[in-house]
Amino acid sequence: MISGLPGFLLNALSITVLAAVVVILLSSVILLSDIWQRLSLSAADRQRALWLIVISPWIIGFLATFIVVGMSQPQIAILFESDVIHWHHLNEFYLGSWHGVLVLSMLLIAVFTIVRVVSRLLAVMGTIDLLEDLSGRREDGVLELDADSYAAFTAGIKKPNCYMTRALIEELDADEYDVIRIHEFYHVQAKDPAKRAQFYVLAGLFPPVIARFLMSQMITATEQAADFSAVAKYPDRAFIARVLLKVHHLGRRCSAISQPSMGVCQFGADSIEQRIHFLLSDTNYGSFSIVPVIVIFLLLAIGCAIGADALHHVIELPWQH
Repeated sequence: MISGLPGFLLNALSITVLAAVVVILLSSVILLSDIWQRLSLSAADRQRALWLIVISPWIIGFLATFIVVGMSQPQIAILFESDVIHWHHLNEFYLGSWHGVLVLSMLLIAVFTIVRVVSRLLAVMGTIDLLEDLSGRREDGVLELDADSYAAFTAGIKKPNCYMTRALIEELDADEYDVIRIHEFYHVQAKDPAKRAQFYVLAGLFPPVIARFLMSQMITATEQAADFSAVAKYPDRAFIARVLLKVHHLGRRCSAISQPSMGVCQFGADSIEQRIHFLLSDTNYGSFSIVPVIVIFLLLAIGCAIGADALHHVIELPWQH
């Protein structure tokens, strides 16, 4: 048994993790339904919504823990005539209990996810360093690769750069080249390669099928936002869609990067159909409001706090606590 401050901290962590698991399961059910697909949001708002989804388990978990710990204090509990929110033995933590198994399991999953992401990033970063050494910087800041393949992409975690191959540049007219340059520099300015890696770590704590879905949705949303960044200069969205389709077909013949890689945003490889549909659509997208999100987070935190003790006893039945 671990008692005192360490025991208290471990119990607080177990409440956070328990609430996070509940929110992850609830979010997974919603994402597997058609509720998410029915949302009419712009690309930027969908990015915000996706970030909220992956951080919501931990925000709600911390809020639920704060509520449980606060309501478990005698001086606060005495103000209420009900002990509906409380946690037994808050200063005592048993490593052999289900609390210990829960906390250890989540820590192992987190460590595994971080190690997997870091290992992939290190492999990609080595390739990116080589690409930078083999490329020449054009006057507009684009790094040109002397290659016969067709590709345009943004790569780099700490210092992202826009790359285009010589063969692709030779196939483009001035306006087509400019559309791709604007798109890729949007990724550079937004630091999308690094953001995708961070998002993958948080999404990796969800069930694998949900993690893959979340990542694909984030990739689509970031690419759509980058596509739309060119509309200010080129209002003809059909032209931008034609450039996208052209690079996609050229890349299928001979691409510099055949598989999606972490830390790389590819112009003509990701979510082509969704991006073209987004460009050509006349849909009026609804605005994203943070107020309902705050209300939902608070309600879920209170619900998790109320259910923490009941769930504690249900799980504890088979254990010798």
